[in-house]
Amino acid sequence: MNQRPGSLVKQTASYALLTGIIALSVVCTSIFAVETASAQMDLEDEIRSLTGHNNFGLVVDIESNLPEDFDGLVNSKWRQRLGQRLRERAGIVPTADLDPTRDPHLYIHVNAMGVGDNLIPFSIEGSFVQMVQVDKGKRMMAVTWESGLVGLVSRSETPQILDAGAGLVDQFVSDLKQSALLN
Repeated sequence: MNQRPGSLVKQTASYALLTGIIALSVVCTSIFAVETASAQMDLEDEIRSLTGHNNFGLVVDIESNLPEDFDGLVNSKWRQRLGQRLRERAGIVPTADLDPTRDPHLYIHVNAMGVGDNLIPFSIEGSFVQMVQVDKGKRMMAVTWESGLVGLVSRSETPQILDAGAGLVDQFVSDLKQSALLN
């Protein structure tokens, strides 16, 4: 072996730290999953919650450690493409004036990270947020529909991240159309 002194110790310490973080994440997820499971709706209820919504906003939130103008991860490009998808597939033009604290909206959250020289793992989560009535007539904003995906692309395949986001909008539109059939 031809290693610098201390490099094996650094690798072992990094591995131990990474293992500890993963273990802590699993434990925290297990603890919090029990608390949130009772608040989740089943798929039919999620679809039913979309009934009557043909006027809502579109919010796109992109988090990334890649340069802001990196191909495929520009917020305006996402808003344009996903808004166009909603128009084409459902005849819905997302509301331009939106107050996300009181107006229903489709929220798309994209997280992408450059790792190494060529790989970009990503996740996309779509949520429909609307006003709901809870105990004793109190109203609040809540997620009533959600779906998501994770993927891994090379830097040359970054347009596929936006394609995956368009696919998520297609799933939302399908559920939106199905909601009319359930009621």
